Amino acid sequence: MRLVVGLGNPGAAYAVTRHNLGFRVVELLAKRHSLRLRAAKRWPPAFRRPSASGGQAGCRALQAAAAIDSEQVVFLQPLTHMNNSGDSVGPAASFYGVEPSQILVIFDDVYLPVGRLRLRRSGSDGGHRGLKSVIDALGTRSFPRLRIGIGEPPPWQDAVEYVLSPFEPQELPVITEAIAQAADAVEAWITRGIEWAMNEFNK
Repeated sequence: MRLVVGLGNPGAAYAVTRHNLGFRVVELLAKRHSLRLRAAKRWPPAFRRPSASGGQAGCRALQAAAAIDSEQVVFLQPLTHMNNSGDSVGPAASFYGVEPSQILVIFDDVYLPVGRLRLRRSGSDGGHRGLKSVIDALGTRSFPRLRIGIGEPPPWQDAVEYVLSPFEPQELPVITEAIAQAADAVEAWITRGIEWAMNEFNK
């Protein structure tokens, strides 16, 4: 079993922002494999959050499952908002019985140039709060992650404002290609392993 997690923020207001590249890669993978991301019919209690009325409403993640090259894969989009991503990933890993080494987390990175990919076996959170939440939830930094560069904010712009802003028009062709390449990298990780994928996509 593999768990592929794309980090982002739910809602139309965030859909095309720099911070939502993880979501967009998972959405492309679901489309490639003719899958629909949705709440499972039988979510464990940890996936649900209380409604305003005190009952259970909504879910903490959308998911889609597929068999890819004999591997069972679950694609996951946490709906807990970026900084609380671990609130979805931790329960999902437990529910599906997935070891950290079989979890690939996809997210944006301001320390890489726009469109640059970097696949790693493990590492620190690098100041990314979504990744930090996942590390805290799993209790380890030893899980694969795929970073997609969004570039550093300009000196006059607040970092939070920057990551929650859309890409500039001239960046769109580059980032569209990067999303496709990231999806290729995920499929390579599933079918060929992390060494092959790192050698191919960390160029």
